[in-house]
Amino acid sequence: SRTVAVADVVAPELPDDAFDRLLELDDEAPMRVPDERTVRAMVEAVKSAQENRDSIGGQFEVLARGVPAGLGSHAHWDRRLDG
Repeated sequence: SRTVAVADVVAPELPDDAFDRLLELDDEAPMRVPDERTVRAMVEAVKSAQENRDSIGGQFEVLARGVPAGLGSHAHWDRRLDG
């Protein structure tokens, strides 16, 4: 998975070797972004929101390898993947 956006900070497009780079990220990293400058900006946005007792939106995405496109459904409970 990766963090795509936090508040108005948006991560850059993923490079061709993104999957392998994401696997190399530390699980304890504050944001799952392979670009350190973006991580710092995202963390600063979170700290600023905390100081202002505010909330901010965010977006993340999950990447999978070896899974057929269109497998399962996000909209219908009877077509979802379970297990």
